[in-house]
Amino acid sequence: PRAEPLEIIISNIRASQLELNCNKLKNISRNETEIHAELSLTDTGTVKIETAYSPRPGERLNFIAFSDTHLGDPEAEEHFTRVLKHTNMRDPLFAVNAGDIVDVDEPAQWKIFEERAAALKVPLFTTIGNHDSYLSSKLYRKHLGDLFYYFKFFDAQFLFLDNAQKYNRASLYMDGSDPEAQWNWLTARIKEPAKHRIVFFHFPVFGNRSMMDPMYMQSTPLEKRKAEVEQMIQLFRESGVEYICFGHIHSPDRQLMDGIVHLRLGGGGGSKASNTDDRDVNLVHFFIDESGIRDYTVFLYFNPAEVERIEFCEPRGRLPAGAREPLVVHGVAKNRLLGIEPEFKIISGPGKIDGNAFIADSAGRTVIEARHNSHKSRIELEVF
Repeated sequence: PRAEPLEIIISNIRASQLELNCNKLKNISRNETEIHAELSLTDTGTVKIETAYSPRPGERLNFIAFSDTHLGDPEAEEHFTRVLKHTNMRDPLFAVNAGDIVDVDEPAQWKIFEERAAALKVPLFTTIGNHDSYLSSKLYRKHLGDLFYYFKFFDAQFLFLDNAQKYNRASLYMDGSDPEAQWNWLTARIKEPAKHRIVFFHFPVFGNRSMMDPMYMQSTPLEKRKAEVEQMIQLFRESGVEYICFGHIHSPDRQLMDGIVHLRLGGGGGSKASNTDDRDVNLVHFFIDESGIRDYTVFLYFNPAEVERIEFCEPRGRLPAGAREPLVVHGVAKNRLLGIEPEFKIISGPGKIDGNAFIADSAGRTVIEARHNSHKSRIELEVF
């Protein structure tokens, strides 16, 4: 029993849209991005806290993913600053970092992570990487919580797994007294009903520096690792996993194998010393709706002369009144999408622009123009 209430802070959220339920709730207050709550713990037992998200009118599921930020390395700062800025500009529902969050698993670098991540305006979900677990998973768990977990959102299931146990194991089997804990958890959770499923972990499944690379099998026979990977992929196929997202290599790649997209997230901040070239720094913007999942890899370093035109990403022709619609515009090069910083203007019709979002405050037809240097692009929206 506690004599004083326990304070809980939930940050980097759209606080007005998040409901908090707990039978021990004593006081609650909120600002734009945080909820502060006090729990009255007067007896022993388990306390259950539930959250529920209330979408805005017309809000759709979209999120940003990146990997290998290596925060704590001074050379990674410029890269991550750019990733952070463009993530906030796009106003997603949440962001994902698929591991190697810090460069070295030590308290000073985890403090740097906390300071930098505080500038992110949306919730951040993570997986553990090999750089996050050089010594142990203790500091990762202290700052970010469970090594494997999941949530469901808009009828999509997101599974966050640990295949980086204790530096370079590259396996779903866990350290400690219960090596099959993650496997047992996964086989139960992945059977829950969901229209879409996406898996995140740090190491690739196949290829160089992957779960199948002999360099990560010092104490594991090849046949045992091969059987594990086959079992994992079969489980993913049977349960309808559509994407496996990972990092580790610091450059982007996308392959369709056995009906599953294997999406390698490029350097989200990692320095040149960590083998991240400026031109590989990118983020991936996902959209999910009744039409399926779409992913857009967007590069954040480029020569302005590369931009051949600009175009709106995933424009919607109709919006309900009251909607806040993020305006996402890419620069288009020959073989890449580029993260530009456009200016927006309403040419005609109702509504207003708030940063990089359109506020649909009344019904009517609205024409919006985006400009970047000499390039222009327009969309027409019907607000009903």
